[in-house]
Amino acid sequence: MGQSEDGPRSWPDNLEAQSAIAAAILRHLLKGGITRSDLSVDQFRSDISAAGYPEPADFDGMFSDIMAWLRDEGIIRIGQIAGDGGGGSFFTDCVITGRGMDRLRQKSDVLGGATAADLIMSTKEHDASASQLVRLGGLIGGVIGGFTKSAS
Repeated sequence: MGQSEDGPRSWPDNLEAQSAIAAAILRHLLKGGITRSDLSVDQFRSDISAAGYPEPADFDGMFSDIMAWLRDEGIIRIGQIAGDGGGGSFFTDCVITGRGMDRLRQKSDVLGGATAADLIMSTKEHDASASQLVRLGGLIGGVIGGFTKSAS
């Protein structure tokens, strides 16, 4: 898993890496329901590694950008952003919003009648294959993107 005959996989583009990381973040937050959680990039390094991909260049910056994007789209709420002492960011009191929960629980034809939440929760944390993380991320991006287009 995560290896080809030529060695470790590489990310075809940043969007694929961002989508996979967003899926891992949302899976973590969905498991907690409405309980607030503190998040840092270090919590998600093993998801990327387990998927067989190398860490994206500037993983800390990419993680912070994804968190900001999810917040700006109204999918998550972040209490505070602080430095983690190692050059990255630490996000406190993170939770999926009611709007985010509604959006992730809507059945979608794109998902074969399932919900994004069902799909996210069907993979175990730190045990998702590369194709699962990428598929989840792409679908979630499409579902969230479709919602934000229809809401505007």
